[in-house]
Amino acid sequence: MADTRCCPKPGAFKIRQQSCSRTKIKVPVWRKRYVPQFSTSFPFIRCVLKRVRELEERNAMMCKFTMEAQFSSKPPCDCKCCQYRQYIKGEVKLNGKKVANPVPLSKTKWHEDRGGDGSRYGHRDGENTRGDAYSPSRATGCVYKGEDHPTIFGMEPGDTYLMDYKFYGRITDFCSKPPTEKEHKRWNVKCQGTY
Repeated sequence: MADTRCCPKPGAFKIRQQSCSRTKIKVPVWRKRYVPQFSTSFPFIRCVLKRVRELEERNAMMCKFTMEAQFSSKPPCDCKCCQYRQYIKGEVKLNGKKVANPVPLSKTKWHEDRGGDGSRYGHRDGENTRGDAYSPSRATGCVYKGEDHPTIFGMEPGDTYLMDYKFYGRITDFCSKPPTEKEHKRWNVKCQGTY
């Protein structure tokens, strides 16, 4: 049996950062609203108080970066052995107070990062999404592309903010026992100021 393993293509693991910028983001909110309800008896239409999901536009400070990696399929290499992982540490503050984050944040301890939907980057057992995909297929693809958008929501003019993240991305060979890191990159996302 061939010795299958992860072989990242030289120079093909890249992180591309863009600067942070002000933006407006539509976020889902639940509100109580009177909505029409039809009936077969008089009165045929009445209003009922229900919870309704609406999109609300909010100010935000967003940073964006992309992650790209390519793996060799030339024997003894096997693309399905390669998986991307992303870890995060740091802090986020709005007006001097810590901001809740979907991933537990520590200034000193790495935690596996998650996308806005809660999924973990690069796990092959998940589904391809716009910001986390292997191609041509999730299970065996030789190209990984991801994107992340660290964001502080709910900003108002005059608010002070600090976003200070440290990221650690790695390519791991999951066919070796134990799994072995093949390549890694570290980068920072830091922006602060007054909105």
